Amino acid sequence: MSPDNPAINYLASAAGNTSAEKLLLQYADYLLSVIPNADFPVDLNTIAKHFNLKVYKVPLAGQRALSTPNLNIFLEQDDRETVQRYSMAHEMMEFLFHAIDEMHPGFPPELLSQLANRKEALCELGASNLLMPMQPFRAAVQKLGFSINTGKCLASECRVSLTASLRRMLDTRIKKAVLAYFKFSNSTGEFIPSAVKQSNMFGPLEYMDPPKKLRILRIFNSSYSEVGFIPKQKSVESNTSIFKCFESGGYTSGFDYLDLVSEKGTFFVESIPVSLNGEKRVLSLIFLD
Repeated sequence: MSPDNPAINYLASAAGNTSAEKLLLQYADYLLSVIPNADFPVDLNTIAKHFNLKVYKVPLAGQRALSTPNLNIFLEQDDRETVQRYSMAHEMMEFLFHAIDEMHPGFPPELLSQLANRKEALCELGASNLLMPMQPFRAAVQKLGFSINTGKCLASECRVSLTASLRRMLDTRIKKAVLAYFKFSNSTGEFIPSAVKQSNMFGPLEYMDPPKKLRILRIFNSSYSEVGFIPKQKSVESNTSIFKCFESGGYTSGFDYLDLVSEKGTFFVESIPVSLNGEKRVLSLIFLD
């Protein structure tokens, strides 16, 4: 491990009687301290230069990024800039784990267990704090309002993806909400006759297939887990504003009755159509309070 690893100095003064989340957030703040009062977008290159981190853009054969203990960061050269920025921030968090593996700091077993078991999620949290520091980000959300449009504005200002900015908005806890991607599909547990070329006497192969529904593909809530379990593939009815967004291909908003298992009731929802890997999806911000 390089003695220049910025996490070494950080760990020397880090409190062991803290949570894994605070350890990562404070490490991100430590890295940000070299560019005080920085405006959005955060200049990751200044941080890298200050701590002698070397960044290379190369083909990675399906990987987004990787880092090595000698302070090299490799980014997938063909990724969009917003993806590369998030990957770079994520790998900066990885250096903390490189340092922990080498230094074996005297942290309580519970903390070491949290760090080991939740490494990826913690790196994501730290990366978000590096790219969108909470204090100015929260102030911007309070000024602009908690909405998809604000997410778009801050994504552009911070040079991150819309998903990243909306997830960071959830972390502000200004509103209790979840972010969901929906896909029009059958449930993975359903038998689809046409998929196995099973013929029928009533029409084409698809005639006997169960109807597709608009189902949750991915669900995000606050990093602080204030929302109960919401299962993937949970469907919404065709009379919701979410489904109308899918049908119309345009922005919708409205009050929808939703049964999300842990959350059930009538909620205000904003939705926009998006494309993922060339397929039609719906991105919804669901307000739970």
